[in-house]
Parts: sequence; C-alpha cells; structure tokens
Amino acid sequence: MSARPPEWERSTAPVDSGAVPEEHRRLVREAALRQGFENDPLAAAGATGVRTHSTPLRAGGLLRRKAAPTTVTALIAGPLLIVLGGADGEEPAVTLYRLGELELAEYASALIEDSGLEITGARIGASERSVQFLPLERDGEGARFREDLRAANEAAR
Repeated sequence: MSARPPEWERSTAPVDSGAVPEEHRRLVREAALRQGFENDPLAAAGATGVRTHSTPLRAGGLLRRKAAPTTVTALIAGPLLIVLGGADGEEPAVTLYRLGELELAEYASALIEDSGLEITGARIGASERSVQFLPLERDGEGARFREDLRAANEAAR
C-alpha cells in the first residue's frame, strides 16, 4: 500500500446478465456480432459477475479536472469475459476477452492507492495485447469475483 490516500471510493455488487440494462445488452450483442459471434454472449446460462461503482474522492488539481464517477460491469459468460465501462451517464465501452487467453494480476502501485485487477490480453478483434484495469473492492464481492475470475481463467486454459 502506498502512503497516499485513496483517490476513489469503490462499491462492488454482484450482478447477472439479467441485471444488464437492455441498451447495454444491445451494445454487447453488436460488439459480439462485429467479431463473428452469432449468439448473444449474455444469453449464456449462468453469466455472472460484478458491477463496481467508483466515486472520485479528490477534486481536480491545477492542471486536471475532477474525474467523473464511473461504473464498470464485468461478466463471466461461458468462455468470455465481458467488460462494460465508462463515466456514469455516458454509453459504456464494451470489451470482449477470451478467458483462457488472459493474464490476471492484482493491481499494485507505489504511487496510487487503489484496488482491482490488471487484465492483460488481446481484446477479441484486436491484433495486440493490452492491459485493462478492472476496479474492484478489496474485500466482499470484489474478493469473491477475483476468485471466480481466476477459476474461470484457469478452467478455460
């Protein structure tokens, strides 16, 4: 842990595919169709995950604006990890990953106090690997989802 105070307050709650709003389901279906999936990935039996709401604790600085609250939903749906995220009130970005191709690591920084996972892998449809931060509470539902995601990742290999 760093000596700096946290910059975000995180609240993580369990969700399933039925809790995804219809307009977000449409975005997931469109993203999946663009990548050659014929079926709705959220229709997979047992698609479960978490929704993390993040509220900034600090005001902006001299050269930076105050960050907007964000919401990130991550769902394990069959062989896929589906991540929807963005600033509250805006259309979320949709990212699809194949579970068996991911590397998962706990977020660690000496400069910023935060909690979550770093997901390293190629998004479906991308030609290069990248790293995406998945914000999660340290304990409770955040810890449970870390275990579930690591187990699904291992089982998909």
